[in-house]
Amino acid sequence: MADVINNEAVNPAEENKEIIDQAEVKKVKVKKIKTKKDKPGKQPKAKKKEKRFSKMPYEKKQGFVGFMFTLPWLIGFFMFFFIPAIKSINFSLSDVKIFENYATEWNNFYNYKYIFASGSTYLQNLFSTLGDLAINVPVILIFSLFVAVLLNRKFIGRSVARAVFFLPVIVTTGVVMTAFNGASDTSAVFEGDVSNGIMFSTMNATDVLNSLGLSEQITKYLILVSDRIFDVVWDSGIQIILFLAALQSISPALYEACDVEGATAWEKFWLITFPSVSPIILVNIVYTIVDTFSDPSNPVLAQIDGVIKNSFNYGVGAAMVWVYFVIILAIIGLIFLICKKLIFYSVD
Repeated sequence: MADVINNEAVNPAEENKEIIDQAEVKKVKVKKIKTKKDKPGKQPKAKKKEKRFSKMPYEKKQGFVGFMFTLPWLIGFFMFFFIPAIKSINFSLSDVKIFENYATEWNNFYNYKYIFASGSTYLQNLFSTLGDLAINVPVILIFSLFVAVLLNRKFIGRSVARAVFFLPVIVTTGVVMTAFNGASDTSAVFEGDVSNGIMFSTMNATDVLNSLGLSEQITKYLILVSDRIFDVVWDSGIQIILFLAALQSISPALYEACDVEGATAWEKFWLITFPSVSPIILVNIVYTIVDTFSDPSNPVLAQIDGVIKNSFNYGVGAAMVWVYFVIILAIIGLIFLICKKLIFYSVD
């Protein structure tokens, strides 16, 4: 009997402990459930955004990044240049009369008829600029790519050599260009001018080129190119830097694989180097075209500046500007169409 009584006395305490423990476990579970309900509200949204961006194709990602880089320019254009551009179009189609303010009157495209009239100096200057473009673009591209390949090699004084070729970009001012242009005349080499002290001993360069059996057009082109050697070096700083960046982005493993296969340096250039830098070639073509058309020594820009500042003929000046702008866009668009299928883009 005593044993039974003792068992009955012990059991209630143990049952109470079990009840208390179960209650505490339930409280802990409730707290855990509450904390789980409180936290997950913010996480799924971030995960969804990450998933959406990760599922985006590579080309769309690159396009989005490019758009973000151009966004500041677009904001600045619409804030500061869009309204003046619209007014400039209005000026090109009107007679502009300047008073305390200004007034415009429709003139039935007279400004455009005037600049395209026969014997117009504007057309002559325009053809002269296009001729300079046909010479500058290929020569600058070939020279800058050649120099970039050399500067990409390891040699003593490489940093100094890079700085020398980029120096004209830093010091390119009107005064400096005027001083250097006076000393950059190489016509003595081709005309045999003894007074300048630069001359071949037996024949000048024109005779050398003719003796090679080259046609007159090729000879004239080479003479024009050599006359602009200084200008080509002076205008190639940005292009060299861009080509250097492209060359340094090429994986060395590609060249190592070519060495294993026994490829020559010529084959490595045309099969690896040239395709890899082809996107930068397009960039440099566009940059060189814009740089040539926007050069202050450009005869078209000089004429436009004179018409506006000296004659105060804002209508004709605006028409000249817009014709010039449309020609630039047409040339750049043609370049894009030609180079579209020739460019190699490596996708990571």
